[in-house]
Amino acid sequence: MRILHTSDWHLGKTLHEHSLLEDQRHFLDQLMELLESDPHDALIVAGDVYDRSIPPREAVELLSDFLARFRREINIPILIIPGNHDSASRLDYLSSIVRDQNIHFLANSESIGTPVSLGEVDFYGIPFLSPYDM
Repeated sequence: MRILHTSDWHLGKTLHEHSLLEDQRHFLDQLMELLESDPHDALIVAGDVYDRSIPPREAVELLSDFLARFRREINIPILIIPGNHDSASRLDYLSSIVRDQNIHFLANSESIGTPVSLGEVDFYGIPFLSPYDM
């Protein structure tokens, strides 16, 4: 099984008051090109999808547009695991809606022991666990 493991996208980040959304859009375009030219069996985003727990609208739209395009053009599962910059509960609300699209948000701490099975491989995602969540 070929897995492309990514992390720390930090969508919505600003640097010295300059938005990095266009740079991040370019990164996501390059990611799509890579997956089209060099097929993999799964894409993993392991933490920090967004740069903060309440991301700006533009960052949410960027992820939404990417996932829609990804689903149209790339026929592999994507597993997204929240990091310390994300709000696991904000990402988890999507999980039951998009699971049938082979988009898996592994964001619920109560589901840590339940794998996402892809063929003969089980994936266990552990979102960032803050002391307040425990």
